[in-house]
Amino acid sequence: MFENIHQYFLQFLPNLSAGEWEPLTEFLVVKSYKKGEIISKLGSVNKWVSFIEKGAVMVFDLSDGKKTVYEFFFEHQFTGDYESFLTSRPANYGIEALEDCELYHLHF
Repeated sequence: MFENIHQYFLQFLPNLSAGEWEPLTEFLVVKSYKKGEIISKLGSVNKWVSFIEKGAVMVFDLSDGKKTVYEFFFEHQFTGDYESFLTSRPANYGIEALEDCELYHLHF
């Protein structure tokens, strides 16, 4: 388990040993979402960033009652409202599953 996210980290930290990697996995939470399900609510404080193991998501906001899509993220990428994650302020964006997804949430 966690092989794809481990490989992702190895791209940037090629000397990351198994002994260093293993404790990091304790901070990963596996969560599944159905197509159309909101992963992160607009205006909520994000306490995690997510690695997409399976599926695709979109980042959006609501202005004047209209959904505006800003970005798409796919398998083996990270997603999240990083500003909210780092500052503990309400998220400027929402995240929605475009298809059934499996994410690994990395909590702080």
